Amino acid sequence: MASSAPSSDDGSPSVRVGLVDCAWCVATGRSASGKCPACEGTGSVAVVQPPIKCPRCFGEGRTSDRMEFTFPRCIVCLGTGWSRRYLGC
Repeated sequence: MASSAPSSDDGSPSVRVGLVDCAWCVATGRSASGKCPACEGTGSVAVVQPPIKCPRCFGEGRTSDRMEFTFPRCIVCLGTGWSRRYLGC
């Protein structure tokens, strides 16, 4: 038997969303260049519940570039540290 997400009144699947701390700015809303580019200055990001850490950066929001020795924003989570995809059936 296949499981499905709970439905809203119109029959579409409902998704629980919650706010979690931004990994890029460590929930401050600020970065070295001013407003945090990952959370747009709020310090938190909306993610589908339960929150799942990004599988590429392991929730750090940044990845290591071994060629240039820099730490750019993760291309999967865009620096938030969280996977926000809804993978419903």
